[in-house]
Amino acid sequence: MTQKCTKSMVEKVKKLNPHKTKGPDNICPRLKKETVSIISKHLTKIFQCSLQASTVLNDKSGAHVIPHLKKKIQIKQKIIGQ
Repeated sequence: MTQKCTKSMVEKVKKLNPHKTKGPDNICPRLKKETVSIISKHLTKIFQCSLQASTVLNDKSGAHVIPHLKKKIQIKQKIIGQ
């Protein structure tokens, strides 16, 4: 089971876009991709321990959320006067 989870973790990390910005964990996707062979086993252990304890790590206080309005929405708002 652990090897299957580790392989799944490696596949998901390899699909990351290295040109995206850092996530809430403050780690660049490029760094994750380059170190996937080292960190995959440790990440799998962390998630398994979390599942066994029936708790999920939830730290959204570090998330940086910035709304991005599309041009069409901005144009419609100007026309309508909102």
